[in-house]
Amino acid sequence: MRIQKIGHKKTFLITLFVIFIMAAISGYTNILLGDVTDLATAGDVDGVIEVAKIAFVVTFFAIFVKITSNYFQKLYIKKTLVDIKVSFMDAMLSLNPVKLYTMKHAKYVSHLTHDMDRLEHQYYLNVLNVMNIVVNLIVSIIILVRIWWGFLIVATVLMVVFMMIARNTSKPVRKHEEKKSKSLEAYTNYVEESLEGFEVIAQHQLEDTRNLNFEKHAETLKQNQYTVEKKMTLVDGLNGALQMVILVVLIVMGLSVSHQMGMSLGETIVIMILFSNLIFPIQTLTPIITQMNAIATVFSEFNESLKDDAEKSDALVSSFNQFIFEDASLGYDEPVLSKVNFEINRGEKVLIVGPSGAGKSTILKTLLRQIEPLSGGVRLNQLPLASYNLESYYGLISMVDQIGFIFSGTLNDNVTLLKGGDVKSILSDIGLSYLDDSMKLKNDGSNLSGGERARILLGRAKFFDKEIILCDEIYAALDEAVGRQIESDILDTDKTVITISHIVFEENLDSYDRYLIVDNQSVKVSTDKQEVLIRMLEYELEMH
Repeated sequence: MRIQKIGHKKTFLITLFVIFIMAAISGYTNILLGDVTDLATAGDVDGVIEVAKIAFVVTFFAIFVKITSNYFQKLYIKKTLVDIKVSFMDAMLSLNPVKLYTMKHAKYVSHLTHDMDRLEHQYYLNVLNVMNIVVNLIVSIIILVRIWWGFLIVATVLMVVFMMIARNTSKPVRKHEEKKSKSLEAYTNYVEESLEGFEVIAQHQLEDTRNLNFEKHAETLKQNQYTVEKKMTLVDGLNGALQMVILVVLIVMGLSVSHQMGMSLGETIVIMILFSNLIFPIQTLTPIITQMNAIATVFSEFNESLKDDAEKSDALVSSFNQFIFEDASLGYDEPVLSKVNFEINRGEKVLIVGPSGAGKSTILKTLLRQIEPLSGGVRLNQLPLASYNLESYYGLISMVDQIGFIFSGTLNDNVTLLKGGDVKSILSDIGLSYLDDSMKLKNDGSNLSGGERARILLGRAKFFDKEIILCDEIYAALDEAVGRQIESDILDTDKTVITISHIVFEENLDSYDRYLIVDNQSVKVSTDKQEVLIRMLEYELEMH
Protein backbone atom coordinates (compact mmCIF):
# COMPACT_ATOMS: atom_id res chain seq x y z
CA MET A 1 0.00 0.00 0.00
CA ARG A 2 1.37 3.40 -0.98
CA ILE A 3 0.75 5.55 2.09
CA GLN A 4 0.37 9.28 1.45
CA LYS A 5 1.02 10.85 4.83
CA ILE A 6 0.23 14.29 3.45
CA GLY A 7 -3.05 12.98 2.01
CA HIS A 8 -4.52 13.67 -1.43
CA LYS A 9 -1.73 15.57 -3.21
CA LYS A 10 -3.73 17.73 -5.60
CA THR A 11 -6.19 19.09 -3.02
CA PHE A 12 -3.32 19.39 -0.51
CA LEU A 13 -1.42 21.73 -2.83
CA ILE A 14 -4.52 23.77 -3.74
CA THR A 15 -5.46 24.07 -0.05
CA LEU A 16 -1.90 25.05 0.82
CA PHE A 17 -1.99 27.80 -1.81
CA VAL A 18 -5.34 29.17 -0.59
CA ILE A 19 -4.15 29.08 3.04
CA PHE A 20 -1.03 30.99 2.03
CA ILE A 21 -3.18 33.67 0.36
CA MET A 22 -5.27 33.87 3.54
CA ALA A 23 -2.15 34.18 5.71
CA ALA A 24 -0.72 36.88 3.40
CA ILE A 25 -3.97 38.87 3.68
CA SER A 26 -3.86 38.54 7.47
CA GLY A 27 -0.23 39.70 7.54
CA TYR A 28 -1.00 42.64 5.27
CA THR A 29 -3.92 43.57 7.55
CA ASN A 30 -1.50 43.73 10.49
CA ILE A 31 0.77 46.05 8.53
CA LEU A 32 -2.22 48.27 7.72
CA LEU A 33 -3.08 48.37 11.44
CA GLY A 34 0.43 49.60 12.21
CA ASP A 35 0.16 52.24 9.47
CA VAL A 36 -3.19 53.45 10.81
CA THR A 37 -1.72 53.71 14.32
CA ASP A 38 1.23 55.81 13.11
CA LEU A 39 -0.99 58.01 10.91
CA ALA A 40 -3.47 58.53 13.76
CA THR A 41 -0.63 59.38 16.17
CA ALA A 42 0.66 61.93 13.62
CA GLY A 43 -2.84 63.40 13.18
CA ASP A 44 -2.99 62.53 9.45
CA VAL A 45 -6.77 62.03 9.05
CA ASP A 46 -6.67 61.78 5.24
CA GLY A 47 -4.02 59.10 5.46
CA VAL A 48 -6.11 57.15 7.98
CA ILE A 49 -9.13 57.31 5.63
CA GLU A 50 -7.10 56.06 2.65
CA VAL A 51 -5.70 53.15 4.63
CA ALA A 52 -9.19 52.38 5.98
CA LYS A 53 -10.51 52.14 2.40
CA ILE A 54 -7.79 49.66 1.53
CA ALA A 55 -8.53 47.68 4.70
CA PHE A 56 -12.25 47.59 3.78
CA VAL A 57 -11.50 46.05 0.36
CA VAL A 58 -8.99 43.62 1.86
CA THR A 59 -11.57 42.48 4.45
CA PHE A 60 -14.15 41.60 1.80
CA PHE A 61 -11.53 39.76 -0.23
CA ALA A 62 -10.50 37.90 2.94
CA ILE A 63 -14.08 36.69 3.44
CA PHE A 64 -14.12 35.21 -0.08
CA VAL A 65 -10.71 33.55 0.45
CA LYS A 66 -11.82 32.17 3.83
CA ILE A 67 -14.90 30.53 2.29
CA THR A 68 -12.73 29.10 -0.48
CA SER A 69 -10.22 27.83 2.09
CA ASN A 70 -12.94 26.08 4.10
CA TYR A 71 -14.29 24.42 0.95
CA PHE A 72 -10.90 23.04 -0.10
CA GLN A 73 -10.05 21.88 3.42
CA LYS A 74 -13.25 19.82 3.54
CA LEU A 75 -12.56 18.53 0.02
CA TYR A 76 -9.03 17.56 1.10
CA ILE A 77 -10.36 15.44 3.98
CA LYS A 78 -12.96 13.79 1.74
CA LYS A 79 -10.50 12.98 -1.07
CA THR A 80 -7.83 11.79 1.35
CA LEU A 81 -10.07 9.40 3.27
CA VAL A 82 -11.57 7.96 0.07
CA ASP A 83 -8.09 7.53 -1.43
CA ILE A 84 -6.58 5.79 1.58
CA LYS A 85 -9.58 3.46 2.01
CA VAL A 86 -9.59 2.52 -1.69
CA SER A 87 -5.82 2.07 -1.63
CA PHE A 88 -6.06 -0.17 1.46
CA MET A 89 -8.85 -2.28 -0.05
CA ASP A 90 -6.97 -2.60 -3.35
CA ALA A 91 -3.79 -3.69 -1.56
CA MET A 92 -5.73 -6.15 0.62
CA LEU A 93 -7.46 -7.79 -2.35
CA SER A 94 -4.11 -8.02 -4.16
CA LEU A 95 -2.55 -10.09 -1.38
CA ASN A 96 -1.49 -13.64 -2.02
CA PRO A 97 -4.57 -15.93 -1.65
CA VAL A 98 -2.83 -17.88 1.11
CA LYS A 99 -2.55 -14.73 3.23
CA LEU A 100 -6.09 -13.67 2.36
CA TYR A 101 -7.41 -17.06 3.45
CA THR A 102 -5.49 -17.21 6.73
CA MET A 103 -5.66 -13.54 7.74
CA LYS A 104 -7.62 -12.33 10.76
CA HIS A 105 -10.57 -10.53 9.26
CA ALA A 106 -11.19 -8.47 12.41
CA LYS A 107 -7.84 -6.74 11.99
CA TYR A 108 -8.71 -5.58 8.48
CA VAL A 109 -12.24 -4.57 9.47
CA SER A 110 -10.76 -2.56 12.34
CA HIS A 111 -8.26 -0.89 9.99
CA LEU A 112 -11.00 0.08 7.50
CA THR A 113 -13.38 1.44 10.16
CA HIS A 114 -12.02 2.50 13.54
CA ASP A 115 -8.44 3.21 12.44
CA MET A 116 -9.58 5.22 9.42
CA ASP A 117 -11.78 7.33 11.71
CA ARG A 118 -8.87 7.85 14.08
CA LEU A 119 -6.64 8.93 11.21
CA GLU A 120 -9.24 11.44 10.05
CA HIS A 121 -9.63 13.10 13.45
CA GLN A 122 -6.17 12.67 14.92
CA TYR A 123 -3.99 12.91 11.82
CA TYR A 124 -5.41 14.38 8.62
CA LEU A 125 -7.43 17.14 10.33
CA ASN A 126 -4.21 17.95 12.17
CA VAL A 127 -2.37 18.05 8.82
CA LEU A 128 -4.65 20.98 8.00
CA ASN A 129 -3.99 22.53 11.41
CA VAL A 130 -0.24 22.19 10.92
CA MET A 131 -0.57 23.61 7.41
CA ASN A 132 -2.43 26.68 8.74
CA ILE A 133 0.02 27.17 11.59
CA VAL A 134 3.20 26.77 9.51
CA VAL A 135 2.00 29.05 6.71
CA ASN A 136 1.00 31.76 9.19
CA LEU A 137 4.36 31.35 10.94
CA ILE A 138 6.22 31.80 7.65
CA VAL A 139 4.25 34.94 6.78
CA SER A 140 4.78 36.37 10.29
CA ILE A 141 8.54 35.64 10.12
CA ILE A 142 8.83 37.30 6.68
CA ILE A 143 7.18 40.49 8.00
CA LEU A 144 9.27 40.47 11.21
CA VAL A 145 12.50 40.01 9.22
CA ARG A 146 11.55 43.08 7.15
CA ILE A 147 11.45 45.01 10.41
CA TRP A 148 14.64 43.47 11.88
CA TRP A 149 16.70 40.55 10.51
CA GLY A 150 17.48 39.25 14.01
CA PHE A 151 13.92 38.02 14.36
CA LEU A 152 14.77 35.21 11.88
CA ILE A 153 17.26 33.72 14.36
CA VAL A 154 14.76 34.05 17.18
CA ALA A 155 12.00 32.32 15.18
CA THR A 156 14.32 29.52 14.02
CA VAL A 157 15.57 28.75 17.53
CA LEU A 158 12.01 28.91 18.81
CA MET A 159 10.69 26.37 16.28
CA VAL A 160 13.62 23.98 16.81
CA VAL A 161 13.05 24.00 20.58
CA PHE A 162 9.32 23.36 20.24
CA MET A 163 9.80 20.60 17.66
CA MET A 164 12.28 18.82 19.93
CA ILE A 165 9.81 19.06 22.81
CA ALA A 166 7.03 17.61 20.62
CA ARG A 167 9.20 14.77 19.34
CA ASN A 168 10.45 13.69 22.76
CA THR A 169 7.10 13.93 24.54
CA SER A 170 5.25 11.89 21.86
CA LYS A 171 7.28 8.69 22.39
CA PRO A 172 5.44 7.39 25.48
CA VAL A 173 2.09 8.21 23.86
CA ARG A 174 2.97 6.13 20.78
CA LYS A 175 3.44 3.00 22.91
CA HIS A 176 0.00 3.39 24.43
CA GLU A 177 -1.53 4.06 20.98
CA GLU A 178 -0.16 0.69 19.85
CA LYS A 179 -1.80 -1.05 22.85
CA LYS A 180 -5.02 0.77 22.07
CA SER A 181 -4.93 -0.49 18.46
CA LYS A 182 -4.48 -4.10 19.61
CA SER A 183 -7.34 -3.88 22.10
CA LEU A 184 -9.51 -2.29 19.39
CA GLU A 185 -8.75 -5.22 17.08
CA ALA A 186 -9.61 -7.73 19.84
CA TYR A 187 -12.85 -5.88 20.58
CA THR A 188 -13.87 -5.86 16.90
CA ASN A 189 -12.99 -9.55 16.54
CA TYR A 190 -15.16 -10.46 19.54
CA VAL A 191 -18.12 -8.47 18.22
CA GLU A 192 -17.84 -10.16 14.79
CA GLU A 193 -17.52 -13.58 16.39
CA SER A 194 -20.62 -12.99 18.54
CA LEU A 195 -22.69 -11.88 15.55
CA GLU A 196 -21.58 -14.77 13.34
CA GLY A 197 -22.14 -17.36 16.08
CA PHE A 198 -25.31 -15.93 17.60
CA GLU A 199 -27.32 -19.09 16.81
CA VAL A 200 -24.90 -21.32 18.73
CA ILE A 201 -24.85 -18.78 21.57
CA ALA A 202 -28.65 -18.78 21.79
CA GLN A 203 -29.02 -22.56 21.44
CA HIS A 204 -26.52 -23.30 24.21
CA GLN A 205 -27.44 -20.41 26.55
CA LEU A 206 -23.99 -18.80 26.33
CA GLU A 207 -25.30 -15.24 26.64
CA ASP A 208 -24.02 -14.64 30.17
CA THR A 209 -20.53 -15.92 29.38
CA ARG A 210 -20.33 -13.91 26.14
CA ASN A 211 -21.59 -10.77 27.87
CA LEU A 212 -19.02 -11.16 30.65
CA ASN A 213 -16.19 -11.57 28.14
CA PHE A 214 -17.53 -8.67 26.08
CA GLU A 215 -17.49 -6.49 29.18
CA LYS A 216 -13.82 -7.39 29.72
CA HIS A 217 -12.93 -6.46 26.12
CA ALA A 218 -14.88 -3.19 26.40
CA GLU A 219 -13.21 -2.34 29.72
CA THR A 220 -9.74 -3.08 28.33
CA LEU A 221 -10.38 -0.91 25.29
CA LYS A 222 -11.77 1.92 27.39
CA GLN A 223 -8.86 1.67 29.83
CA ASN A 224 -6.35 1.90 26.98
CA GLN A 225 -8.22 4.87 25.52
CA TYR A 226 -8.23 6.53 28.96
CA THR A 227 -4.49 5.87 29.35
CA VAL A 228 -3.75 7.50 25.99
CA GLU A 229 -5.87 10.53 26.89
CA LYS A 230 -4.22 10.77 30.33
CA LYS A 231 -0.76 10.64 28.78
CA MET A 232 -1.77 13.28 26.25
CA THR A 233 -3.07 15.51 29.07
CA LEU A 234 0.20 15.17 31.01
CA VAL A 235 2.23 15.88 27.89
CA ASP A 236 0.08 18.92 27.05
CA GLY A 237 0.48 20.22 30.61
CA LEU A 238 4.26 19.87 30.50
CA ASN A 239 4.46 21.47 27.06
CA GLY A 240 2.18 24.31 28.17
CA ALA A 241 4.37 25.13 31.18
CA LEU A 242 7.56 25.20 29.08
CA GLN A 243 5.89 27.26 26.39
CA MET A 244 4.59 29.81 28.89
CA VAL A 245 8.11 30.45 30.17
CA ILE A 246 9.38 30.89 26.62
CA LEU A 247 6.42 33.13 25.79
CA VAL A 248 7.13 35.54 28.66
CA VAL A 249 10.82 35.74 27.71
CA LEU A 250 9.98 36.51 24.08
CA ILE A 251 7.44 39.22 24.91
CA VAL A 252 9.98 40.96 27.12
CA MET A 253 12.65 40.59 24.42
CA GLY A 254 10.34 41.95 21.71
CA LEU A 255 9.46 45.04 23.72
CA SER A 256 13.13 45.57 24.56
CA VAL A 257 14.20 45.35 20.89
CA SER A 258 11.44 47.74 19.87
CA HIS A 259 12.49 50.26 22.50
CA GLN A 260 16.22 50.05 21.78
CA MET A 261 15.74 50.47 18.02
CA GLY A 262 13.46 53.47 18.46
CA MET A 263 10.59 51.97 16.53
CA SER A 264 7.29 53.79 16.12
CA LEU A 265 4.17 52.86 18.07
CA GLY A 266 2.67 51.30 14.91
CA GLU A 267 5.76 49.11 14.33
CA THR A 268 5.74 48.08 18.00
CA ILE A 269 2.10 47.06 17.73
CA VAL A 270 2.82 45.09 14.55
CA ILE A 271 5.75 43.35 16.28
CA MET A 272 3.60 42.39 19.25
CA ILE A 273 0.80 41.10 17.00
CA LEU A 274 3.23 39.12 14.89
CA PHE A 275 4.99 37.74 17.97
CA SER A 276 1.56 36.66 19.17
CA ASN A 277 0.97 35.04 15.76
CA LEU A 278 4.33 33.36 16.19
CA ILE A 279 4.11 32.20 19.78
CA PHE A 280 0.56 30.98 20.20
CA PRO A 281 0.52 28.88 16.99
CA ILE A 282 3.83 27.26 18.00
CA GLN A 283 2.32 26.63 21.42
CA THR A 284 -0.59 24.91 19.67
CA LEU A 285 1.70 23.11 17.25
CA THR A 286 3.49 21.06 19.90
CA PRO A 287 0.49 19.03 21.18
CA ILE A 288 -0.76 18.62 17.59
CA ILE A 289 2.54 17.11 16.45
CA THR A 290 2.62 14.97 19.60
CA GLN A 291 -0.82 13.61 18.72
CA MET A 292 0.13 13.06 15.05
CA ASN A 293 3.33 11.24 15.97
CA ALA A 294 1.39 9.01 18.33
CA ILE A 295 -1.34 8.05 15.84
CA ALA A 296 1.21 7.61 13.02
CA THR A 297 1.79 4.12 14.41
CA VAL A 298 -1.37 3.16 12.49
CA PHE A 299 0.50 3.62 9.19
CA SER A 300 3.07 1.05 10.32
CA GLU A 301 0.26 -1.33 11.27
CA PHE A 302 -1.31 -0.90 7.82
CA ASN A 303 1.96 -1.73 6.10
CA GLU A 304 2.52 -4.76 8.34
CA SER A 305 -1.00 -6.08 7.69
CA LEU A 306 -0.62 -5.64 3.94
CA LYS A 307 2.93 -6.96 3.66
CA ASP A 308 3.05 -9.78 1.15
CA ASP A 309 6.26 -11.80 1.07
CA ALA A 310 5.01 -14.25 -1.53
CA GLU A 311 6.79 -14.31 -4.86
CA LYS A 312 4.74 -12.89 -7.70
CA SER A 313 3.78 -15.37 -10.40
CA ASP A 314 4.25 -14.21 -13.98
CA ALA A 315 3.28 -17.13 -16.23
CA LEU A 316 -0.02 -16.64 -18.09
CA VAL A 317 -2.48 -19.39 -18.91
CA SER A 318 -5.16 -19.11 -21.58
CA SER A 319 -6.64 -22.63 -21.57
CA PHE A 320 -6.92 -25.72 -19.39
CA ASN A 321 -5.56 -29.09 -20.41
CA GLN A 322 -4.78 -30.99 -17.22
CA PHE A 323 -4.36 -30.87 -13.43
CA ILE A 324 -1.73 -33.26 -12.10
CA PHE A 325 -1.27 -34.09 -8.40
CA GLU A 326 1.97 -36.02 -7.97
CA ASP A 327 2.99 -37.35 -4.51
CA ALA A 328 1.50 -34.18 -3.05
CA SER A 329 1.07 -33.54 0.67
CA LEU A 330 -1.82 -31.15 1.20
CA GLY A 331 -2.82 -29.28 4.31
CA TYR A 332 -1.99 -26.35 6.54
CA ASP A 333 0.82 -26.59 9.09
CA GLU A 334 0.52 -30.39 9.10
CA PRO A 335 -0.56 -32.64 6.19
CA VAL A 336 -4.24 -33.49 5.97
CA LEU A 337 -3.64 -35.66 2.89
CA SER A 338 -0.41 -37.42 1.96
CA LYS A 339 0.95 -38.90 -1.27
CA VAL A 340 -1.94 -37.61 -3.35
CA ASN A 341 -1.76 -38.80 -6.99
CA PHE A 342 -4.45 -38.17 -9.59
CA GLU A 343 -5.12 -36.34 -12.84
CA ILE A 344 -8.05 -34.31 -14.10
CA ASN A 345 -8.14 -33.78 -17.86
CA ARG A 346 -9.95 -31.26 -20.01
CA GLY A 347 -13.69 -31.86 -20.24
CA GLU A 348 -13.76 -34.56 -17.54
CA LYS A 349 -16.32 -34.71 -14.75
CA VAL A 350 -14.81 -35.66 -11.38
CA LEU A 351 -16.67 -36.27 -8.10
CA ILE A 352 -14.80 -35.95 -4.79
CA VAL A 353 -16.47 -37.75 -1.85
CA GLY A 354 -15.51 -38.67 1.69
CA PRO A 355 -16.52 -38.27 5.33
CA SER A 356 -16.70 -34.85 6.95
CA GLY A 357 -13.24 -33.55 7.81
CA ALA A 358 -11.40 -36.09 5.65
CA GLY A 359 -9.82 -33.45 3.42
CA LYS A 360 -12.18 -32.89 0.49
CA SER A 361 -12.11 -29.12 0.93
CA THR A 362 -8.32 -29.26 1.27
CA ILE A 363 -8.14 -30.38 -2.37
CA LEU A 364 -10.50 -27.57 -3.38
CA LYS A 365 -8.52 -24.93 -1.47
CA THR A 366 -5.35 -26.17 -3.12
CA LEU A 367 -6.97 -25.79 -6.57
CA LEU A 368 -8.15 -22.29 -5.58
CA ARG A 369 -4.61 -21.51 -4.36
CA GLN A 370 -5.87 -20.58 -0.93
CA ILE A 371 -3.28 -22.97 0.49
CA GLU A 372 -0.07 -24.25 -1.06
CA PRO A 373 1.10 -27.89 -1.26
CA LEU A 374 3.36 -28.77 1.66
CA SER A 375 5.40 -31.05 -0.59
CA GLY A 376 5.20 -32.87 -3.90
CA GLY A 377 3.81 -31.40 -7.09
CA VAL A 378 0.53 -29.84 -8.18
CA ARG A 379 0.72 -28.82 -11.83
CA LEU A 380 -1.46 -27.18 -14.41
CA ASN A 381 -0.54 -27.90 -18.04
CA GLN A 382 2.84 -29.27 -16.86
CA LEU A 383 3.82 -26.10 -14.91
CA PRO A 384 3.59 -25.77 -11.10
CA LEU A 385 0.26 -24.24 -10.09
CA ALA A 386 1.95 -21.43 -8.14
CA SER A 387 3.91 -20.28 -11.20
CA TYR A 388 0.84 -18.82 -12.91
CA ASN A 389 -0.32 -15.23 -12.63
CA LEU A 390 -3.29 -15.34 -10.27
CA GLU A 391 -5.66 -13.21 -12.35
CA SER A 392 -4.85 -15.28 -15.43
CA TYR A 393 -5.36 -18.52 -13.48
CA TYR A 394 -8.72 -17.46 -12.02
CA GLY A 395 -9.79 -16.64 -15.56
CA LEU A 396 -10.17 -20.42 -16.05
CA ILE A 397 -12.39 -21.10 -13.03
CA SER A 398 -16.02 -20.55 -12.07
CA MET A 399 -16.92 -21.33 -8.47
CA VAL A 400 -20.34 -22.66 -7.46
CA ASP A 401 -20.46 -23.25 -3.71
CA GLN A 402 -22.86 -23.59 -0.82
CA ILE A 403 -22.22 -20.02 0.35
CA GLY A 404 -21.92 -18.39 -3.08
CA PHE A 405 -22.34 -14.78 -2.14
CA ILE A 406 -25.35 -12.90 -3.49
CA PHE A 407 -24.79 -9.14 -3.72
CA SER A 408 -27.42 -6.49 -3.08
CA GLY A 409 -28.61 -5.55 -6.56
CA THR A 410 -30.61 -6.88 -9.47
CA LEU A 411 -30.68 -10.48 -10.65
CA ASN A 412 -28.88 -9.33 -13.81
CA ASP A 413 -26.13 -7.70 -11.70
CA ASN A 414 -25.65 -10.93 -9.75
CA VAL A 415 -25.45 -13.17 -12.81
CA THR A 416 -23.15 -10.83 -14.74
CA LEU A 417 -21.36 -9.42 -11.67
CA LEU A 418 -21.99 -5.90 -13.01
CA LYS A 419 -20.55 -6.74 -16.44
CA GLY A 420 -23.96 -6.24 -18.03
CA GLY A 421 -25.59 -8.22 -20.80
CA ASP A 422 -28.75 -10.09 -21.73
CA VAL A 423 -29.23 -13.00 -19.33
CA LYS A 424 -32.77 -14.06 -20.29
CA SER A 425 -31.56 -17.11 -22.23
CA ILE A 426 -29.30 -18.11 -19.32
CA LEU A 427 -32.19 -17.77 -16.86
CA SER A 428 -34.22 -20.04 -19.12
CA ASP A 429 -31.38 -22.60 -19.29
CA ILE A 430 -31.05 -22.76 -15.51
CA GLY A 431 -34.80 -22.95 -14.85
CA LEU A 432 -35.32 -19.37 -13.64
CA SER A 433 -37.24 -17.99 -16.63
CA TYR A 434 -40.10 -17.05 -14.27
CA LEU A 435 -37.84 -14.43 -12.59
CA ASP A 436 -37.38 -10.96 -14.09
CA ASP A 437 -33.71 -10.08 -14.53
CA SER A 438 -34.41 -6.65 -12.98
CA MET A 439 -35.63 -8.29 -9.75
CA LYS A 440 -33.91 -6.81 -6.67
CA LEU A 441 -32.01 -9.31 -4.54
CA LYS A 442 -31.27 -8.29 -0.98
CA ASN A 443 -29.54 -9.30 2.23
CA ASP A 444 -27.30 -11.90 0.60
CA GLY A 445 -30.22 -13.45 -1.26
CA SER A 446 -32.65 -13.56 1.66
CA ASN A 447 -35.59 -13.25 -0.76
CA LEU A 448 -34.49 -16.39 -2.66
CA SER A 449 -35.04 -20.09 -2.03
CA GLY A 450 -32.02 -22.39 -1.71
CA GLY A 451 -32.66 -23.79 -5.17
CA GLU A 452 -32.93 -20.34 -6.74
CA ARG A 453 -29.70 -19.31 -5.07
CA ALA A 454 -27.85 -22.36 -6.41
CA ARG A 455 -29.26 -21.80 -9.91
CA ILE A 456 -28.11 -18.15 -9.89
CA LEU A 457 -24.60 -19.31 -9.07
CA LEU A 458 -24.83 -21.80 -11.93
CA GLY A 459 -26.09 -18.99 -14.17
CA ARG A 460 -23.07 -16.93 -13.15
CA ALA A 461 -20.80 -19.79 -14.23
CA LYS A 462 -22.64 -20.07 -17.57
CA PHE A 463 -22.42 -16.33 -18.20
CA PHE A 464 -18.65 -16.18 -17.69
CA ASP A 465 -18.24 -19.41 -19.71
CA LYS A 466 -14.99 -20.44 -18.02
CA GLU A 467 -13.38 -23.79 -18.73
CA ILE A 468 -13.54 -25.24 -15.20
CA ILE A 469 -16.54 -25.36 -12.85
CA LEU A 470 -15.73 -26.09 -9.20
CA CYS A 471 -18.73 -27.14 -7.10
CA ASP A 472 -18.43 -27.25 -3.32
CA GLU A 473 -21.27 -28.86 -1.32
CA ILE A 474 -23.96 -27.04 -3.29
CA TYR A 475 -26.63 -29.72 -2.72
CA ALA A 476 -26.47 -29.82 1.08
CA ALA A 477 -29.32 -27.37 1.73
CA LEU A 478 -31.50 -28.30 -1.24
CA ASP A 479 -34.48 -30.60 -1.68
CA GLU A 480 -33.38 -33.89 -3.21
CA ALA A 481 -35.25 -33.35 -6.48
CA VAL A 482 -33.88 -29.82 -6.86
CA GLY A 483 -30.32 -30.89 -6.04
CA ARG A 484 -30.47 -33.83 -8.47
CA GLN A 485 -31.68 -31.59 -11.31
CA ILE A 486 -29.09 -28.87 -10.66
CA GLU A 487 -26.30 -31.48 -10.65
CA SER A 488 -27.66 -32.89 -13.92
CA ASP A 489 -27.65 -29.40 -15.45
CA ILE A 490 -24.06 -28.83 -14.37
CA LEU A 491 -22.88 -32.18 -15.72
CA ASP A 492 -24.67 -31.57 -19.01
CA THR A 493 -22.00 -29.11 -20.16
CA ASP A 494 -18.79 -29.42 -22.14
CA LYS A 495 -16.83 -27.89 -19.23
CA THR A 496 -14.44 -29.59 -16.86
CA VAL A 497 -16.49 -30.15 -13.69
CA ILE A 498 -14.98 -30.89 -10.27
CA THR A 499 -17.65 -31.55 -7.62
CA ILE A 500 -17.12 -31.93 -3.89
CA SER A 501 -20.13 -33.34 -2.07
CA HIS A 502 -21.14 -35.51 0.86
CA ILE A 503 -24.46 -36.04 -0.92
CA VAL A 504 -24.61 -38.16 -4.08
CA PHE A 505 -27.48 -38.84 -6.46
CA GLU A 506 -27.23 -42.34 -7.92
CA GLU A 507 -29.00 -41.29 -11.11
CA ASN A 508 -26.18 -38.83 -11.93
CA LEU A 509 -23.15 -40.93 -10.98
CA ASP A 510 -22.76 -42.39 -14.49
CA SER A 511 -22.14 -38.87 -15.80
CA TYR A 512 -18.84 -38.67 -13.90
CA ASP A 513 -15.62 -39.93 -15.50
CA ARG A 514 -14.03 -40.85 -12.18
CA TYR A 515 -14.42 -40.52 -8.44
CA LEU A 516 -11.87 -39.42 -5.85
CA ILE A 517 -12.57 -41.11 -2.51
CA VAL A 518 -10.94 -39.14 0.30
CA ASP A 519 -10.42 -41.05 3.54
CA ASN A 520 -7.69 -41.92 6.08
CA GLN A 521 -5.39 -39.11 4.89
CA SER A 522 -5.32 -40.49 1.36
CA VAL A 523 -7.10 -40.15 -1.98
CA LYS A 524 -8.22 -43.22 -3.92
CA VAL A 525 -9.08 -42.88 -7.61
CA SER A 526 -12.06 -45.04 -8.64
CA THR A 527 -14.37 -45.56 -11.60
CA ASP A 528 -16.69 -47.92 -9.72
CA LYS A 529 -20.07 -46.34 -9.03
CA GLN A 530 -20.99 -49.09 -6.56
CA GLU A 531 -17.87 -48.43 -4.49
CA VAL A 532 -18.94 -44.81 -4.12
CA LEU A 533 -22.45 -45.80 -3.04
CA ILE A 534 -21.12 -48.29 -0.50
CA ARG A 535 -18.69 -45.74 0.92
CA MET A 536 -21.45 -43.11 1.20
CA LEU A 537 -23.65 -45.59 3.06
CA GLU A 538 -20.79 -46.36 5.47
CA TYR A 539 -20.23 -42.65 6.11
CA GLU A 540 -23.92 -42.15 6.80
CA LEU A 541 -23.98 -45.07 9.28
CA GLU A 542 -20.86 -43.75 11.04
CA MET A 543 -22.56 -40.38 11.52
CA HIS A 544 -25.54 -42.07 13.20
